[in-house]
Amino acid sequence: MSVILALVMAAHAQDFGYVAIMAQAREALLAKDYKTARTLLTAADAAAPTSSSPLGEADIARLPFYRGLVEWRAGDRDKAALDWWRKVLVLSPQFEPDPTLLPEADAQDVLYALRGEVRNYTQSASGIPEDNDEAVIFIDGKRLGAEDMLTAGRHLVQVRCGEAGFEGAWYEFGAAPTDYLALCNGGSLSSAVATAVDPKAAAKAAAAKAAEERKAAAEKAAADKAAAVRAKAEEKAAQEAEKKALAAKAVADKEAAAKAAAEKAAADKTGAEKAVADKAAADKAAADKAAAEKAAAAKAAVDKAAAEKTGTAGAADKAAADKAAADKAAAAKAATDKAVADKATTDKAAADKAVADKAVADKAAADKAVADKTVAVKSTAKVQAKGTVDVPALVCMAAGGGMLAAGAVVNFTVVEPAYAAIEGANASPGTMAPDVASAWEGRFTVGSQGTIGLIGGGIALLGAGVVLQVLDTPVMLMPNGIAISGSW
Repeated sequence: MSVILALVMAAHAQDFGYVAIMAQAREALLAKDYKTARTLLTAADAAAPTSSSPLGEADIARLPFYRGLVEWRAGDRDKAALDWWRKVLVLSPQFEPDPTLLPEADAQDVLYALRGEVRNYTQSASGIPEDNDEAVIFIDGKRLGAEDMLTAGRHLVQVRCGEAGFEGAWYEFGAAPTDYLALCNGGSLSSAVATAVDPKAAAKAAAAKAAEERKAAAEKAAADKAAAVRAKAEEKAAQEAEKKALAAKAVADKEAAAKAAAEKAAADKTGAEKAVADKAAADKAAADKAAAEKAAAAKAAVDKAAAEKTGTAGAADKAAADKAAADKAAAAKAATDKAVADKATTDKAAADKAVADKAVADKAAADKAVADKTVAVKSTAKVQAKGTVDVPALVCMAAGGGMLAAGAVVNFTVVEPAYAAIEGANASPGTMAPDVASAWEGRFTVGSQGTIGLIGGGIALLGAGVVLQVLDTPVMLMPNGIAISGSW
């Protein structure tokens, strides 16, 4: 299908001209239809000399660029593609590739590297004769003088032959044509000098060129490898730096947590001390109020008694009574103040002790456990004899029997139904949803493990009860350890 399309497009190409054919070739390249693009580019090459107006340098240079791109995509990247791209630079030394068609940086670098090579090609004068009223000569879309230089290679010559319009031809410059105006007379361009080619020199030049290309490729490979090694080293360094940063953060977080805990403990202690002080102040205020009320009541009683007394007591008796009441009130207040002060001191000491005890509670508990386990008696052996009724043995046996019974219940109420459901699902695949099957498997696993644990624990407790029941030899605990004497 693509071949037929290409032939049809080529047949009608002349109707649209060189520029239109090149636009169609670009669309084919974008569609990756390289066979159609190749056919269209051949047609464009033939259409360029027949154009009815001068073609621009960039438009002409795109033709060999597209042809080189077709060869690059076809895989001939060492010969055909490079030959076409050299022709591009012969026509347009500063040509820039189309990034839409050639986005690869390495391919663009190859084209740019060819600039230096083409720059060293032989240059020759155009040899264009003086224009007359009937003919104007264009080379690669430009009007040049007789002494303007052209790079050796293929160029497009177009001549406006008066009213007859344009005539054109591709010409391989090395020497200027003998007669540009021959095109206006239906002739062709020819060179006055035929250059003889030395096969040995050509082979030597080709070998030198190939060696340069291999050297450039080796240098590029070495540079790529060095870049990869450098990138790997930088990545490793970044990972090490990240690890160090994480470690430093962990240390800082730990220190911050410890500091926060210490600050909280100090705040808790300060709060406790303040609470004790506040309570002591409140107790003292209450005691002072009670003492004052008590002194006032005592004084009122004394005054009342003095008033009721007959006049025989006299002023001396009243003074004595007032003094006694005052002394009693002072003694009561002093006792109350002392009691309040003693209580405040006791409460503060208790709070301080509570804070200190909380800090070492875990350590004291651990030390006590170790001491209780290590030291059974301090100086003499303690003998424990078995009694006639062994309550621990009966408790162990009863607990063992209960665990066995619980294991049997779990087995018949959980394990057996789950096992039956799983077997049924295996016998009839597709009758049970996956989530339901997973639930039955979970019940079976948990139930079977629970049954095994209960039965195992029951057997162990029963065995321990039997051993305790039949043990009739006393166990003697010695200061340096445990010693058992006797026989079963």
